[in-house]
Amino acid sequence: GYGHLPPRNLEHIPFQTVCVDLIGPWSININNQEVNFNALTIIELVSNLFEAVRICNKTSNHIAMKFMNSTSSILYS
Repeated sequence: GYGHLPPRNLEHIPFQTVCVDLIGPWSININNQEVNFNALTIIELVSNLFEAVRICNKTSNHIAMKFMNSTSSILYS
């Protein structure tokens, strides 16, 4: 119905399925200086772990590197 989330399948294996998205550009003021940024968002579906990683550009190589760096630091910490 309206306003309800659809049912989702229960995931059992961490990092088997992750949700990723690119957000931005966003502008914020820090010490009276405007700062623009973009981010990669990652949600791991078993634990609902959320991470946002600042990115410099939206090229596939850059995004893949940021994703691998982010998830490997979680998996091997």
